Amino acid sequence: MTGMASAIPMNSSPPARAHGPARHHRRRIAAACCQQGVTLIEALVTLLVVSVGLLGVAALQVVGLQEGASALRQSQAIWLAYDMADRMRANLDAAALDPGDPRAGPADIADHYTGISLTAASKPHGQRCGAGANCTREQMVLYDSDRWLEGLEVLPNGAGEVQEDRAVGGRYRIRVMWD
Repeated sequence: MTGMASAIPMNSSPPARAHGPARHHRRRIAAACCQQGVTLIEALVTLLVVSVGLLGVAALQVVGLQEGASALRQSQAIWLAYDMADRMRANLDAAALDPGDPRAGPADIADHYTGISLTAASKPHGQRCGAGANCTREQMVLYDSDRWLEGLEVLPNGAGEVQEDRAVGGRYRIRVMWD
């Protein structure tokens, strides 16, 4: 068969399928019809993850506020203990443990501060011994315990006590308690 022209050259490969943008376009169309709602699921999962993260941040904030309040109460309690110790130092005659101590007054006031136990239910003595007042040692002890009671009111169910540390002479144990 001579004279016939061949439309397909003998050394060429069979016709190729569509390459390039046309081929990818068909794949996108096929994928889109099978993946309906996937974007909504992704959005919901993202919303869930963000919500859990925000709940964690809120929980950390609450814990931080609670710990800050606890630290404030501890600082107030320490300040109150130091306040009572300073008041006792200022009234050494009434605070002296040893009646023979040259700073001590009569033996009956040696333990005025020992045994102070104040709670939220305690009533003040109403003693007035401010600056410039001429008060006895006993009146000063009552005044100091009243001022300490006022300070204990800043703590929730605040209470305090002063006890002589009999194991170590000349020392007191000042305790401040709260809920």
